Amino acid sequence: MDIRIGFGNPGEVEALIADLDRVAARVPDAEEQIKLALARMIKERAVANLEGAAPDWPVLSFATERKKGQKKPLSDTGDLRRSIEVWTEGDSAMVGVRPGRGRADGKDADKVASYVEFGVTVRATSAARAFFAGRGVDISEKADIVVVPPRPFLGPAADEVEADADAVVGEFLDDLFGSLGPLEPA
Repeated sequence: MDIRIGFGNPGEVEALIADLDRVAARVPDAEEQIKLALARMIKERAVANLEGAAPDWPVLSFATERKKGQKKPLSDTGDLRRSIEVWTEGDSAMVGVRPGRGRADGKDADKVASYVEFGVTVRATSAARAFFAGRGVDISEKADIVVVPPRPFLGPAADEVEADADAVVGEFLDDLFGSLGPLEPA
């Protein structure tokens, strides 16, 4: 049995090899680009979650709503929204609030993000009362604890992007390898 691979002219072989070399040079960078693209999508959706108040978030208490003059939680300053970043660490693309990043009010933005994402229960100390009073929320002197319910914004964003990841990766690979054009048998 004899197998032959033929090309219309030798220039096609050289062109194909040049295309393959060009694509091969882009492949090492492809994984990082895919990770960063997915991380940017997570950031966009997390910001949208913060801007729109996810429907499954607990509603504001009547007193808080009255003080804020609106029903949307987490919309006072936009500090949290603006502190969400995309960066790389080693082989990973990261999305979230970098540890130690400060906010305008001097609080560590990563801690605030954690409190929002997972909720927090704190003792109703004078410092806690002052913190909440500075945000227009009075804590009763009778209260022993303050419960801030979780309002997840990053986790749901990552879940949404995970559902779309195959399509994103597929589009990226189509762009990467599509430059070769259709490979047709001779």
